[in-house]
Amino acid sequence: MNTMKYLIAIAVALFVFAPALGVAQERSGPRGDRGEGMEMGQHINPRHLMRAADELDLSDAQREQIRGLLEGQRERMQSVRSELREESKSLREMMADDSSQRRAVMAQLDRVLELEGQVKRQRAELMLDVREVLTAEQRAQARELFEGRRGERRQQMQERRQQREDGDGERPRRMRRR
Repeated sequence: MNTMKYLIAIAVALFVFAPALGVAQERSGPRGDRGEGMEMGQHINPRHLMRAADELDLSDAQREQIRGLLEGQRERMQSVRSELREESKSLREMMADDSSQRRAVMAQLDRVLELEGQVKRQRAELMLDVREVLTAEQRAQARELFEGRRGERRQQMQERRQQREDGDGERPRRMRRR
């Protein structure tokens, strides 16, 4: 009986948190091509953009606009994320409580999913707002720059994974088994 509750709790947790972690997010278009523009799968993280401001030759006005957008988003997101943490905690507690009513649990799940949707929507709005600040040339340059960095990180991860499989590499401290 307890095993079943445990498995149900894990299944719900995966269902609830998988979208927030971006699990299995497809990055290509319907035909597998990347297309033009900056679709959601090709977004440019505004925070990363600010770190590359010199490489992208952003003007002072563009930097200020993007900083303002980031600050505005930070303020809006802070309350939503806080509420999401609380509602997610409540959902976990309800799932662990044998006396929780199914209808109440599902209503709480709906609330968590609604908040996750708000977070994703605000992120998308920020990306679109930042896109409007950049010139077409800067957008293309940023995509190229970040795709190159993403490829480098993937390669490094593959190399570390291969080293661990070969027994040559030591696991990072946070991944070591106790």
